[in-house]
Amino acid sequence: MLALAACDGSAGGGNTSGTVAAGPTADGKDPAQAKLDAYTEGYNKLIGTFGLPETAENYTKADVPNQSPSDSVSVSSGWLEQALAKLKEARALPGGPADLDKSGDALIAALDKVVTRLKGLSVYYDSKAYREDKLARGKQEDAAMRAEFQAALAAAEGFDTILKRERDARTAVEIEQLKKDGNVLAYSTKVAVQRSENLIDLFAKPEDVKNPQLLAKGTAIVAEIEKLLAEQRTAYAAAKAAAKSPIEAPDSSYESAAGDLTDLIGEFRDLKQSGDVEDLNDMVEEYNDAVESLNNIRN
Repeated sequence: MLALAACDGSAGGGNTSGTVAAGPTADGKDPAQAKLDAYTEGYNKLIGTFGLPETAENYTKADVPNQSPSDSVSVSSGWLEQALAKLKEARALPGGPADLDKSGDALIAALDKVVTRLKGLSVYYDSKAYREDKLARGKQEDAAMRAEFQAALAAAEGFDTILKRERDARTAVEIEQLKKDGNVLAYSTKVAVQRSENLIDLFAKPEDVKNPQLLAKGTAIVAEIEKLLAEQRTAYAAAKAAAKSPIEAPDSSYESAAGDLTDLIGEFRDLKQSGDVEDLNDMVEEYNDAVESLNNIRN
């Protein structure tokens, strides 16, 4: 599943596009699914800790135009290069919708510019070369660096829209199959994570965190999530008790996901009291932890 960026949530929708035909992968996995998983891994890396949003924000906070050569100035390239490498690996795989690859190309091109300039500037600031040229290079490149960050963030948003569309479609099929199979543990976990994303998506703008109607909708969704988590914990305990050996025991990541979502609910209740967007960002962090736990569950 997809992680979320702080505050803004993610978008969805769009028309189904044609896919590129391809044969099964070496391990028998559907190529389109393998590519989607690879894109998801790269995108989650891009927007997670030390990713694009955080790196762009930290660069802005450096406030280069208002610094002087005597100030201590530093910038970081975060983990952008690693995220970019993963996205390029995903792009090289066969299969998947054509519009997802097109959006991936735009994101990769925008990130290439950011990484190239930022790596050069990191050396410039780390070596304190700005003291020698009186910050001339830093100030000269500042506008371009900010513009490239904004272009990359816009490309990431466009990519997220298409990636989320594809992930949602596949998740819906998976959830329906889990329901048919009577797999309460996996079903309740996936739906709880999905509804948690719906909860976060209610608050598309910072001012939404104080909207009584949206908070009421959020409270209703939380009730659904808590019911799902209660069912999940019951199913987990039953599966654990029935296991005759450690290898038959349910993956502990189910328990981790439930804990992450419980913490998310706590952050939502803090949000209702405070009306502070930071509590929403904390919800996003807990959601991303739950997604990571879900993605770690062995099949």
